[in-house]
Amino acid sequence: MLETHQLSFHFAAGTPLLADISLRLAPGEWLGISGDSGAGKSTLGKLLSGQLTPSQGSVQVDGSPLPTRGLRPVQWLPQSPELAVNPRWRVGKILREAWTP
Repeated sequence: MLETHQLSFHFAAGTPLLADISLRLAPGEWLGISGDSGAGKSTLGKLLSGQLTPSQGSVQVDGSPLPTRGLRPVQWLPQSPELAVNPRWRVGKILREAWTP
């Protein structure tokens, strides 16, 4: 289960980009996020994957904080899929690659 508790993020000395976000995503659930450019969609994804540190709040997977080293249970896939993976690879190979240390 992926959970956030009162998650907030702001850039240095700025107005919060994201404020007080709490969510729970059970295994097998999918979440779609939409919004205007600059609304914080990518920032939220980076917070959920551990690529950014929240200004406040927490992100947990199965009741534990996101690991800061080693394999990470939540992965960030950039908005441009053609830049993220080899387009000639099958989905199975892409998924296996994600779990290879």
